[in-house]
Amino acid sequence: MGELTIEGSEWHLDRVWSPKLRVPNNKNPSALDRDAKIVLLRVNTDGYVKVRKRLNLDLYCQMNFQYYPFDTQVCDVSFISSDLSDDHMLVDWTTDEKSFTSDTNFYMTGFALQSIRLKSESIKTKDENFSSVSVVFYLKREWTRYLLDIYLPTFLVIIVSWMSFWMDITATPARITLGITTMLTFVTVAKEARERLPTISYVNALDIWFVVCTGFIFLSLIEFSVITYISRAEKRKIREIKTLRRNISQSQLSLASEDSQFTFTANDGKQLCASKNSERFPFEGIEIKVPRSPKLNERPTLMIPGSPSLKKHNFIVTPPDTPQTPNFDISPDNSYDPLKKTPVEIAESIDRKCRIIFPVMFK
Repeated sequence: MGELTIEGSEWHLDRVWSPKLRVPNNKNPSALDRDAKIVLLRVNTDGYVKVRKRLNLDLYCQMNFQYYPFDTQVCDVSFISSDLSDDHMLVDWTTDEKSFTSDTNFYMTGFALQSIRLKSESIKTKDENFSSVSVVFYLKREWTRYLLDIYLPTFLVIIVSWMSFWMDITATPARITLGITTMLTFVTVAKEARERLPTISYVNALDIWFVVCTGFIFLSLIEFSVITYISRAEKRKIREIKTLRRNISQSQLSLASEDSQFTFTANDGKQLCASKNSERFPFEGIEIKVPRSPKLNERPTLMIPGSPSLKKHNFIVTPPDTPQTPNFDISPDNSYDPLKKTPVEIAESIDRKCRIIFPVMFK
């Protein structure tokens, strides 16, 4: 005669003792008993009771987004004795290989199931220990979507920002427009990507990617500012020299107008000296009238007091000696030095080097 079994329903289960279990990470703990549906109840003659229930649990999992979106998450479902300590009841997985089986079509949106592990442990509390069993799921995030939505667009934006290294140095509006546009585009993409993440207080892999990309765009703008400053060094030098020469000339004219003397040489060879502070220069009763701004070889008028007429004599006006203006040679040097580069050539060489340095550093 074979082994006798009794199969029943909820009415039979109410008359058989069953352990009270709880799930710690269940969002709605009361649903564990209320929404449970008995699929199978079997009682053997040896006292073995087998109960199978169907539960719909709304679980949460504490995830670590440090390596997001290339992260692997560990989520578990634990069943813990709710009223009896491990001195009175032990909860454990059976030794049968089919103690836990998962659906072959198991799928979690955005994740791929890597493996499942079963474990049994004792949960320690302040007064007692409670037996529990857990099933641990190892989930790996599917990052293909992030590669197409985030990494590929931002990578192309970085490459576009490097196009400024191939532009002419004098194309200032084009290079500035390209740099600012790529920066604004990247900030917009980064903002949309971060909105998909929950609020976290630590840095993840995606944040590091955004910081590095932003740094490369910023460095391309700094590089343009540096080469523009270097390429205009010669123009700044010429402008400064012209300004210095103009200031020195004005200073010399001011000194000459305040205290200067003119030498007049008459036909007889006699020299007379006079100050330029007045229009009339008295020399022993003789007045010589000269213009306020005398010119070289100009003939002044000689006036003799008491003479019924003006007698004109030829005089040579010799201007006063003024300090010599320093000679600032602003013309380019005719001598060719093959080892010396012009500022424009230096700026162009920096652009050529950045075409290689930036991609190598980005790798």
